Amino acid sequence: MRIRAIALSAVVLLLAAGCGDSEDEPTTTTMLSDSSTITDRVENIEVVTEAGDVVVVASATGRVQVERTMRFSSEEPPTTTEDLDGLTLTLRHSCSGRCIVDYRIQVPVAAGASVETASGEVNVSNITGAVSVDTQSGDVSLIGLAGAVTVTSASGQVTGAGLTTGTASVEATSGDVVLAFASVPVDVTIDSASGDVVLTVPRAPYTIEATSASGEVDVGMASEEGAQSSITVRVASGDVRITPT
Repeated sequence: MRIRAIALSAVVLLLAAGCGDSEDEPTTTTMLSDSSTITDRVENIEVVTEAGDVVVVASATGRVQVERTMRFSSEEPPTTTEDLDGLTLTLRHSCSGRCIVDYRIQVPVAAGASVETASGEVNVSNITGAVSVDTQSGDVSLIGLAGAVTVTSASGQVTGAGLTTGTASVEATSGDVVLAFASVPVDVTIDSASGDVVLTVPRAPYTIEATSASGEVDVGMASEEGAQSSITVRVASGDVRITPT
């Protein structure tokens, strides 16, 4: 296990200044950035953050490059860690006060990614490994993914385009789910408590279960018993539309 801790102290940009309880107690928000390149072999990336956007993209060099933008109101900047355990790199940060840390991570094309965040947008694109996203608040965007996809979202829209993954599972509490597949998936399961579901898939035989307790259901093809591919969409409140291409 290799742990790399980065403590940043240089203030790059003063974003805003306001007032606390009196004019003698200014409240400031500071922003700074940092980057690092991981030369070790990495097959999986894990990001755990309380607040901030996370972007994961395929690397042109095949190496992992991490860029962070940090905003904080305490005197001390966030402390970030890069923990390499085997072939899995885990990124975390800690703050002495309120802070937001945005990540932009370049990874090998074949890498997998796991993102866990309480608040912030998540964007993952053009990698072939398995992708898992668990978010409490924030939109999720998935573009050009080929590995298995698992998303748990409490609040926010989940969108996907150009997907060639075989399996996709989305559990959404509040927010629309809009997924478009570029190749025939093996298994798609979407459970939504509140929000519309729009699913676009290549025309092929599917076993289809699509239900909504409160909303319209529009399926543009017939369910075929015994089909090798299956689609399951269950919505408590919201419309369902499944369209073949």
